[in-house]
Amino acid sequence: MRSIASPASLFVALVVAPGCFSSSHRSQRSLPADVTVARVRPPATTAPSAGPPVGALGLPLGTVARIRAVVVSGRELGDKGHSGQFLLRVTHVDGRELADKPLCEFGVPAYLRKNLARTHFELYEMKYGRRARELTDGQEDALERGYVGKEFILDVYETGSFSGIPRNMPDDVPLWQDRGFGFRTSLVVLAER
Repeated sequence: MRSIASPASLFVALVVAPGCFSSSHRSQRSLPADVTVARVRPPATTAPSAGPPVGALGLPLGTVARIRAVVVSGRELGDKGHSGQFLLRVTHVDGRELADKPLCEFGVPAYLRKNLARTHFELYEMKYGRRARELTDGQEDALERGYVGKEFILDVYETGSFSGIPRNMPDDVPLWQDRGFGFRTSLVVLAER
């Protein structure tokens, strides 16, 4: 029986993963046992033996909740993968303050977007009403002022999926820049309050 584990520089776990992670996200963890699709999504004809996976918000994935969150610049993480985006540090879920305030990647469908941007380019477009072809470091710094640290109250749900590069890639297949294969969660924003 093989366990699912990531390289030491990445963190993969069923409960907390790189898309939505706690402050200890840089430690290596592995799943306790193989996770089958049937365990995550049992057939419709049988009752699940265990509930759906629980995400970083402490709720089963797919559960709509009202959160309070603060915008964080991905540059603060010091890794290249998050440098061009913003994340949300979730402080409250359904009025309950969280002891471990997870940092979450998020998405907002364009037709629902009001004041919450996921990237510097989205923020530029929201602020100036036009798209930017490129942004300098100075422009990104200016955009972040007044946005990073801003608090939002949002209706969200947490979702998850497996993605990334497998550890046992054939030698003749060229590698691309990505994370190690693993399960990751993120937030889908439904409404800004």
